[in-house]
Amino acid sequence: PQEVLHHLDEQAQRLGSDRMATCLYAVYDPVAHRITIANAGHPPPVLLHLGGRAEVLRVPAGAPIGVGGVDFEAVELDAPAGAT
Repeated sequence: PQEVLHHLDEQAQRLGSDRMATCLYAVYDPVAHRITIANAGHPPPVLLHLGGRAEVLRVPAGAPIGVGGVDFEAVELDAPAGAT
């Protein structure tokens, strides 16, 4: 995910605009019940557990896409079966 955000950031810089965008990119592994998340200035994601409990996931905020010159960090977290 962090590589995708990096490429989006590069493309946004090439546009020559002073505009920015936030983005959260997540990849879910349904076999391992793991989720990999990279964040570009977006509010933190919420994981809704099967029983209805909502959990705000702690992920690095990152800079918005278009800022340029920043590295995006991905984290890998547990995603229990049935959670969305």
